[in-house]
Amino acid sequence: MMRWIDHLVVLPVILPLVTGLTGLALGLGARFPRFKIDNAAKIATGFGGVVYMLLGLTILVLDVILAVAPTMRLQEWLEHGHVARPGRLALSILAGVAAVILPLAAGVIAVRRGAAHLQRAGMDG
Repeated sequence: MMRWIDHLVVLPVILPLVTGLTGLALGLGARFPRFKIDNAAKIATGFGGVVYMLLGLTILVLDVILAVAPTMRLQEWLEHGHVARPGRLALSILAGVAAVILPLAAGVIAVRRGAAHLQRAGMDG
């Protein structure tokens, strides 16, 4: 069962991750559309679907790795009252900020590129 403090760590990491991965899916779907396919299940096996799975997994793994240090510093502080050295604390904060920004940036970039591709193709509305 999760403690209340676990929610404080999970939410700031998961919400940007979900938003970023959704933007990545939307952007890559617009960039590599497969409109004329007979079976919707085949969409995931196309180039865009495979790229999404690989990029999504990479972003997920990097995000988890980046979130480890701030989580450990917070746990040390809450359970033992131990505050890390300033250099280590700064790196942990930087890693936490990167864990929030990385998936959001990936989603924004993917959506912008997908929208630009649809505009160039004349499918912008």
